[in-house]
Amino acid sequence: MLMYGDGLVLKDILETPNIRVYNFSSLREGFPRLNLMPPHNLGANTELEFDIKYAEYILSNDLIFMNFMTIIMELYYGNSVFLLISHDPWSELLIESLMKLIQQRYGIIGVSVNVIEDFYYAKDSGFEDFGIINLDQDKERFTYLDQQFKMAGAESNG
Repeated sequence: MLMYGDGLVLKDILETPNIRVYNFSSLREGFPRLNLMPPHNLGANTELEFDIKYAEYILSNDLIFMNFMTIIMELYYGNSVFLLISHDPWSELLIESLMKLIQQRYGIIGVSVNVIEDFYYAKDSGFEDFGIINLDQDKERFTYLDQQFKMAGAESNG
């Protein structure tokens, strides 16, 4: 299940097995940062234009794509993911755009969790059939890039 929120219910959520928590736009200590924040509004003038440019930003930049795939691979391996956000207009625009990308690409619907009842009543949407095709392509790219980054790291250390 893919969830996001400000973390007010984090204590209860962390007691759930197989849940991974990441900082998306929050500054909470103790959780890894995903680094999916674009440097600016990407030159977009409308919400639709921003969604398109943000998707391009994620999918066209190898390092950003690898960070994005952290979410997708956790879901693929059967874990739940909780993205910590801050409640400001920029963060809310970004998380909404990210959720749209994930839904359109994989069929997974992210759930906003603001109170514990949101968590208890949330449904796991899972990967849709069309999403499996995109997942296979993205996993192939992810594996290739992962190997390239490891080789580059080994060469710089050796």
